[in-house]
Amino acid sequence: MEIYPASTYFRDPDFPLDLRSQHNHRPLALHAHEFSEIAIVTSGAGIHFTPDREYTITVGDVFVLQGKDAHGYRNTRNLVLFNLLFDPGILHAESALLENIKGYQALFSLEPRYRREHQFAGHLRMNADSLRQVETLLGRLEGELSTRPTGYKLMAHSLFIELVILLSRFYSRADSAPATVLLKLEHLLQYFEALRGETIPLERMAREANMSVSTLLRSFKKATGYSPIEYLINNRVAHAQRLLRETEHSITEVAFQSGFNDSNYFARQFRKRAGRSPREFRLNA
Repeated sequence: MEIYPASTYFRDPDFPLDLRSQHNHRPLALHAHEFSEIAIVTSGAGIHFTPDREYTITVGDVFVLQGKDAHGYRNTRNLVLFNLLFDPGILHAESALLENIKGYQALFSLEPRYRREHQFAGHLRMNADSLRQVETLLGRLEGELSTRPTGYKLMAHSLFIELVILLSRFYSRADSAPATVLLKLEHLLQYFEALRGETIPLERMAREANMSVSTLLRSFKKATGYSPIEYLINNRVAHAQRLLRETEHSITEVAFQSGFNDSNYFARQFRKRAGRSPREFRLNA
């Protein structure tokens, strides 16, 4: 399987954002890439496939492809596809704000994995009016990236963020059963962030997500690969790693700010996931 390198697909190696429009898209063998991608179908139809799944794509469909996700296209019929290529790091500065926008985590983080279990049922399909809005933004973005006027990087980045927000808003209004589940899970992830310093029992998580405990456990695992408790601990350890790298807080203070009230428990969970103690991590960060 071919891996598409970022060096080939980004016109500017110092700016990992690009847009490729493909009219009358031809079949494409299974491949992966070193970057993420937002695929937007503006005309025609085809089959999008992965190593173990396939599904029909048509006008208005939007799906996010993470770099490691192998995929391809076949049976394309007048397919017009816009591929917005980006390194996820380009969203780092806005990540805290984006994660609070309803629809963002559901579309960009949860749906790509959930898709493997539920085929294409949870994806975003835009109506004609939404598609027109997106096509207008894509046209402006393509103009900036192709002509490169003064300030084009900042303008392209701004248009990209605007597009991400717009797609998130569209997804927040999706009413399919899988999308509804993902939006509930997204709400739970935001709840985790709001209560970082608190212990959250599983029953409380289920109430917040408006699900039974069994449904929550099953759906959360499909969407994230982890149980809610595992995800919560992983997230808090990741937050602790950022604090250890970026602040001079004591280990105890880092544990407390990351949601661990017991420093010994924090040290055990940190070592389990990071392979070293918090102190060792800080010394080598």
